[in-house]
Amino acid sequence: MADILAAQDGNWHDTSTWIGGVIPTTGDDVYANSYTINIDSDASASNVWNFAGAGAAIRGQFILNEGVALYSNFKATDYVSSAPLIIHSASSGVSRLIGDTRGAYLATALSKTGGGELQITGSVFGPYQFGGTCIVMNGGTLNIKGDLLPGEANSGYSGYRLYATAGTTTINGNIVGTSLNTTDYIYVINAATLNVYGNVTSGASNTYTIRVDSNSAFLFISGSVSNFGTTRTCIFSDDNVTPTIVVHGNIVNSNDGTQAIYSRKLFYKPTGPISSSIATYNVEFLTSSLPRTLFSSDANLNSPSTSDVRNGITYGNANSLTGTLVVPSSSSVANGVVYDNGTIGTAQATGEDLLNAISSSSDNLAVRLKNVSTIQTTGDQLSALI
Repeated sequence: MADILAAQDGNWHDTSTWIGGVIPTTGDDVYANSYTINIDSDASASNVWNFAGAGAAIRGQFILNEGVALYSNFKATDYVSSAPLIIHSASSGVSRLIGDTRGAYLATALSKTGGGELQITGSVFGPYQFGGTCIVMNGGTLNIKGDLLPGEANSGYSGYRLYATAGTTTINGNIVGTSLNTTDYIYVINAATLNVYGNVTSGASNTYTIRVDSNSAFLFISGSVSNFGTTRTCIFSDDNVTPTIVVHGNIVNSNDGTQAIYSRKLFYKPTGPISSSIATYNVEFLTSSLPRTLFSSDANLNSPSTSDVRNGITYGNANSLTGTLVVPSSSSVANGVVYDNGTIGTAQATGEDLLNAISSSSDNLAVRLKNVSTIQTTGDQLSALI
């Protein structure tokens, strides 16, 4: 293994780009040495750096071209708030990175823009110290085949493992939260989409594993979401936004009952039961401050139909149901008829009631009864003729 340092800006496969004229290959440690290196065709190395080591100057970057593969681990330098270590901005095609990704202090390991596709095969680790970001996703398609794991950050420092603002990111692997007092998490904003085909777990810290903070953001998780923290949820979104979050696996709360997911909009399509150290899983709705308790589909809640409950009576989970059954008063039920659990009707029809009913009705029979001849009407008719 050799240390290979860039001598100037140029292409990876150009000997003039490197000190000594040696093109890096498998097993070498490659230093940008403050220059910009264009990866013009498939390349290999052991590690790609842009920090000061082996006599190299700090900073520098590598441009990954369309359709090109780089086989190497890469880690951004410490104490650099400048350009990312790896830049992928191809507008089309598929490029590949095969190796582990690590962020660092005030540095970004990878910047993804443009409409092309970038495939990463390897683990993605959180930033080393304050302000670092492993991957900034600003467009196109990013496919990661590997786990997103906690970084080596010291307690109290913060950064992002993935900062997604646009495009679609798909992770075929698990996401594990940090156990340190740090904001080493995945951040999804704007219209970005994050698909996770794996499990999401929190660490034992007071930070989230995934934070989704946009109405138009979309998060899909095929596996389970498990919270092991005691003060923060595993997946979080602010109260003033309603991103779409879809979970297919189990949702597991922490031992103290802290919820695994805090979001105003959640589509839960389980392939297994809701599991928790407490008996229920509560969801609060925008339209009510009362929580709703979720039950599995085979739960027998013994709640009667609203048509079988007196009108205006609230009942059921969080009093969310209201009865519609109207029970008449006893004066509206025929005399002697027993109804409503023992109540006896008292209504009695009189002759006057019958005449009033006929007089006010437009029914054909009622009209004929109103016009039937009587002694009085017949006498009145004869008197009019005489």
